[in-house]
Amino acid sequence: QLAHKCILNSFYGYVMRRGARWYSMEMAGVVTQTGANIIRDARHVVDQIGRPLELDTDGIWCILPSTFPENFTVETKCSIYFEVDGPYRCMVLPF
Repeated sequence: QLAHKCILNSFYGYVMRRGARWYSMEMAGVVTQTGANIIRDARHVVDQIGRPLELDTDGIWCILPSTFPENFTVETKCSIYFEVDGPYRCMVLPF
């Protein structure tokens, strides 16, 4: 999964560089749209089972019910997988 993130970040950076051989605003848009779709779909899943607190480019902090199973898998249309990292007793979000 980290490899996907590194490749997409590098690809985006390359196609956005004006001097690049394959400079393409359209391709940069495809990369950002794909990321936005993944985040939107992940939020949809979280909305069904808990409450999102913060969305970022590589994760979602959320509140899940205490009955939420530890071994939970989400089937996706892409090769990126979702995992539960926690639980944590508390977390402080800066303003």
